[in-house]
Amino acid sequence: MSYKFVDLKLLLKYLSNNFILQLLGVIFSGVSIKLLTLPELGVFNLGKSLAGSFQYTHIGFRYSLDRLLPEGDLESNLKNMRMTLIINSVISLVLFIVYCFVYSFNFFFLCYVLGGWFFATFTLARIYKRGIGQLDSFIRLTFISNLLVIIVPLLGMVIGGVNVLFISYLFISLFLLIRYFPQKLFLAKKRYSKTDFFKLLKIGIPIYISNIAIFIGDNIDKFLINYFLGLKAVGEFGIVTLFYSVILMLPSLVVELSFPEYIKEKKSKKEIKKLTFRHLVIGGVLIISAIVLSYFILPFILNMFYSKYNYLEPLIKLIVLALIPYIFISPTYCLLFANDQSSKISFVNIFALLFYFLIVYLLLKNKYGLEYIIYAKICYSFLLSIGLIFLVWKTGLIKMYFF
Repeated sequence: MSYKFVDLKLLLKYLSNNFILQLLGVIFSGVSIKLLTLPELGVFNLGKSLAGSFQYTHIGFRYSLDRLLPEGDLESNLKNMRMTLIINSVISLVLFIVYCFVYSFNFFFLCYVLGGWFFATFTLARIYKRGIGQLDSFIRLTFISNLLVIIVPLLGMVIGGVNVLFISYLFISLFLLIRYFPQKLFLAKKRYSKTDFFKLLKIGIPIYISNIAIFIGDNIDKFLINYFLGLKAVGEFGIVTLFYSVILMLPSLVVELSFPEYIKEKKSKKEIKKLTFRHLVIGGVLIISAIVLSYFILPFILNMFYSKYNYLEPLIKLIVLALIPYIFISPTYCLLFANDQSSKISFVNIFALLFYFLIVYLLLKNKYGLEYIIYAKICYSFLLSIGLIFLVWKTGLIKMYFF
């Protein structure tokens, strides 16, 4: 498949599909805010974070696939996919057992934890489609899966409340895994060796460390808030960060589709320059539009539908400022990853995570409220952006591609 103009067309299709999904996601969140109590919202938000942690049980093998699948033959690709599946399954089982004991076999959490495990395994099927260049199939599968993961739990919540919500998420995740996971992965004939294992680990582990640091940075605040302030405060924080979290997914979607193109074109100064510019424009338009909308539309929505949460309006307007750095974070990530600078990115992400964790912990321990946590989140985003831009300059990529 050509990675030129066709990719732009697919990118627009991908973004339009995900605009629909984000809109449905907002409706889902809006209904949950309306129907659930603040403590129930707190459980819901923590459950989603626990489910999301299973997207990182592959210990970096999935990121190795991003590099190897586009250039591998069928047999090698199937072998690498199957090895990733085995690693993913073993570590997911360990993580599931840990969560069982940490949360005392709580029914709500276990439903989301199991659902997260199933959905993370299904995600490997999507990654395979993208890696071998079947982008149209990848986009279609992404749309269908995310649509079902929104619609089915939403219907469950409306029909039976929070109990049925969690069960519905578990059910639909299991259905997607059974229905769409490619059975031919189990037909790989090549045997595995330590060399194969360490090759995948070496490629993927720096990216893994970097991305799991970002995941922890995006979720550690919820668990600290729960520890110091309780589930009600987690529910309030979930309302405050809702719009921010939805918009934050858009730059990630652009990265998900564009990353293989950065790898394929990294030797072409002209193509990388054009691709990066397009990436910046799309990210800038999406994020700036979202910030403007939040200031003019969200107050109206709060007054119309959620008047009891009007007191959170200043915090909602404040946190969207943390989106601005992501205009630059997404393309710099792609540039650095494509040019094998993963270990340096990991250093920046870990430093930013430790900074954010320490600041949030000290603020909550000294009884500061949610407003100060949001200021810390804004600083965390800008610190990430500045660190990555510095890396692009320090590694000579700016001079290589843009001058």
